[in-house]
Amino acid sequence: TRRSSDRYCGIFADVLKSIIENDADADFSFVLNRNGRVMLSTEIDDENLRAELGIALENAPDIRESTHPTLAATAKKMVADEEGVDAIDIDGKNYYIAYSPIKELDWSFATAIAEEKVLAPVVQNKAIIERIIDENVDALNRSMMRTLALMAAFVFVLLLGLAAAKKSD
Repeated sequence: TRRSSDRYCGIFADVLKSIIENDADADFSFVLNRNGRVMLSTEIDDENLRAELGIALENAPDIRESTHPTLAATAKKMVADEEGVDAIDIDGKNYYIAYSPIKELDWSFATAIAEEKVLAPVVQNKAIIERIIDENVDALNRSMMRTLALMAAFVFVLLLGLAAAKKSD
């Protein structure tokens, strides 16, 4: 019934708001219904959330028909009750989107994080690893130079000793 559906929308709106407030990394989150329409979204202004939910089914586009092919493909998976993580492109910006069905309501929840946020630890670790490698290569080069200098000194002393021994013969 409509009243039951409104109650669930209100509950999930509160849960979605809580998830987003506690997940600073998420760029946006949304809930799709079985028809590929957005039921809840972090893109909706909080003050207008209840009003937006009341008209969501009538006015929301089916994002399975989005002009963003990767988003449309993910929406199709969401409506098919799949779960997973996909790379999507929206207006030239790359995101990783994780999605999972909400079986009790026949909906699906998704949250997207910008690719640069996901890869930031990789980039940071790469820089740390490169710095450590550079430091160790420098230390190894200094050690090799000392070893070569000692070997050259040893060969010089050995040659002096051989020359002195040959001269005394």
